Order: sequence, then C-alpha cells, then structure tokens
Amino acid sequence: MGEYHLIGEPIDQGNRPAVFELKIHGHLPLIEPNLFGLPDDTPTIDPHYYFITSGDALAKSIKLWRDILELIKELHGKYARPITIKGKKKWIYKKGYRKYVETVLECAKSCQEMTNKLREAKGPNCFLETEWREQHLITIPKNPRVRTNIIHAQ
Repeated sequence: MGEYHLIGEPIDQGNRPAVFELKIHGHLPLIEPNLFGLPDDTPTIDPHYYFITSGDALAKSIKLWRDILELIKELHGKYARPITIKGKKKWIYKKGYRKYVETVLECAKSCQEMTNKLREAKGPNCFLETEWREQHLITIPKNPRVRTNIIHAQ
C-alpha cells in the first residue's frame, strides 16, 4: 500500500484513515473513441476532468454518472436504432459502435460502484473533499461540525 489508503480497499472502522487516494483508472474503463477506431467527433467523456478541481468527490462522482447516462442516450440517438424481437427491445448499432457503447455502459456501472466506495470512505462526515497532493488525487473526509477532523487531515 502507498502513502494513502486507496478508495475501495477495506476500511478498519476502528482506525479510519484521515486521507484516501482515488485512482480513477482503477475504477473506470477508458472510453476513448479512437481506441475503437471511431472518428474524433464521436461523443465521449473523460472521467478525470470531473476530479481536476477541489470539491466533494461524491458529488463529482454522481454528476459523472448522470453525464455518462446522458452520453448513452446521445449515442443511442446518433448511432443506434431500436428493434423489438419477441417482445424484447434490442439495439442495432452503426458499424463499429456496439463495442464502444458497451464500454460506456460498463463505465456507468463502474461509476456507480465507485460512488458506493466513495460513500464508504466519506463515512459519517459531511464531505469527501478532493485535492491534488504530490501527483496523487486524494480525498479527505471533512465534517465542518467537528474541528478535529480538519486538523488530522493536514
């Protein structure tokens, strides 16, 4: 284990870490259209951009998940058409887009899992603040109602 406790690793509730590290690539698949041989103008999302600035990691993760769902709707609208086979709705994709859309769907599921892990790291605190420290994206559980919480995280 590194300098900080990794988000997703088991947490000892009796000795909760004051600082966690979030490795986004460890939670979410890369959704880069070029990797699928698709044009540069194919709609995409880079999850790393959601965590560049400071703020509540949980709120950022929920916003990312919602935006991924919007991306899926956009991709279905542009590159797929629904058909019904034996009462079940299925999607027919333009050539080359099926695997990309499946990866975006996987990213949405992974984002939900990451959100749950962030909730666990946040614990009883009000916020899970993000911050960059020495090339590490760290998250610090903060509770403005408890002064000692801020002192331990520094």
